[in-house]
Amino acid sequence: MRTVTIIVSDEFGNVTNDPQTHTYQLDLETENFDSIEKAVIKFKNQMLPDLQARLLEEEQEKFIKKKPDSLRCNGTVPVTIKTLNGSFTFKNKRFLESNCDQTSHTYLGLTNQFEEGYIRYGLQEFSVYYSNRLSYEEVEELVERTTGEKQLSDQSIQNTVVDKALEL
Repeated sequence: MRTVTIIVSDEFGNVTNDPQTHTYQLDLETENFDSIEKAVIKFKNQMLPDLQARLLEEEQEKFIKKKPDSLRCNGTVPVTIKTLNGSFTFKNKRFLESNCDQTSHTYLGLTNQFEEGYIRYGLQEFSVYYSNRLSYEEVEELVERTTGEKQLSDQSIQNTVVDKALEL
């Protein structure tokens, strides 16, 4: 069994992650190309969402250090972010305005990173593109094969297509 360790460093060469927790096994059943390809696809479907989550967490921490004094942290709310590489759960920090206990914000809301739900643009574009060529059910299956998990239902794909058509 082969092992892959992901080490993330900043522009100064400082390691920003714990390599121990970012270790993945490449389970090669045999040494033929089919086995290698399956192992690499499985690795990609595990590693890329983990990496995206880690980098987003780092950016959130940077934001917290620079946040305006008028905001104070108020816990987290977990959200599932769906991407073309798979999905991951992100602990989205909540903030309250210091002068008002009623107004609540989240990190992703304050930075306008997800204006239309927690489905990334690339996944939406992928599903819309193939919906022009396949049925919604077939696109649902294609997204699952591509990302390694069920990301979208045929109904949500149809809604995305309708929204994009109205946008155009």
